[in-house]
Amino acid sequence: MKCKYLLILEGETGKGFSTWLPDLPGVYAAGDSQRQVKVLAKEAADDKVAERDTLPTPPHRTSRQIDLLLDGILTDEKLSAVYIELEVPEALFVVRKMCRYEAAENQQVTA
Repeated sequence: MKCKYLLILEGETGKGFSTWLPDLPGVYAAGDSQRQVKVLAKEAADDKVAERDTLPTPPHRTSRQIDLLLDGILTDEKLSAVYIELEVPEALFVVRKMCRYEAAENQQVTA
């Protein structure tokens, strides 16, 4: 199953770049170009997904929510955000889907 994860890019040409994924803690990369850090971040994210037993479903964010997220990051560097697509085994999301189903079911009962 393919999932899109938000990738935060920090830096600028000539100074270098770093990146991280806010929805996949522990995934970081640094390099000389945006292209290089995107490739390295995708490799690191693929490795992180492979070692996990469960994984939260990445939230859908509007462009406004992304702008607010970027505004909340304290840095002097230029920031941007892009999505990268990861192949994630669907079994990692089973727990989250069950919780969402149970919550919806309980909401109907108590309403």
